[in-house]
Amino acid sequence: RIALRPAVVEVAPNTKLTARWPALEVRARVSREDAAKVQPPLRRDATPPPVTYRVGPDALARTLYVVAAVLAAAGLLLAVLAATALRRRRRVTAPLTGLDRALALAREAEQRPTSDRRRALGLLARLLGSRDPRLAGAADDLAWSAPAPTSDALADLVTQVERKVDGA
Repeated sequence: RIALRPAVVEVAPNTKLTARWPALEVRARVSREDAAKVQPPLRRDATPPPVTYRVGPDALARTLYVVAAVLAAAGLLLAVLAATALRRRRRVTAPLTGLDRALALAREAEQRPTSDRRRALGLLARLLGSRDPRLAGAADDLAWSAPAPTSDALADLVTQVERKVDGA
C-alpha cells in the first residue's frame, strides 16, 4: 500500500482546505510462480513469423551487380567519346587564310546588323583586290551601296567568292 501526503490548497488568506488521498494498492500482474518459469505462459504465440521478401536478397544482389556493370560501361563509353572529341578539337588544322577568315566572318554577318554586313563586305573586298578585281569591286559596291546590303545579297556574293576560291 502507498499512502500519499494530503493535498493542501489555500483559497483565501488564512483559509486552507486539505484533501486526503485514498491509499493506493499496488499488485503484481504476474504471480511469483509464473515469473520464476523459464517459459512464461503467454496468451498468444510469441515466435516471430518467418522472414519474407518482395524481392529475394540474391536476386536483388545480382540485379544490382548488372546495373553497376552497365553504368560502368556507360561511364567508360562516355569517357572514350569525350576523349575522342577532345582529340578532334585539338587536332592541328591549318590556320585560316585571310580570305577564308573573311568569308567566315561574312557568313556570320548575314544574320547580324547592317553595319556588320558592311564591314565584312569591306574586308572581303580588300582581300579580293589582288586575286579577283571583278569580285572585289562587287563586294565594295555592295558594302557601300545606298540601300543597305541584304542578307540574301551578301549570301549570294559569298557563294560566288567561295566557288571562285575553290575553283582556283
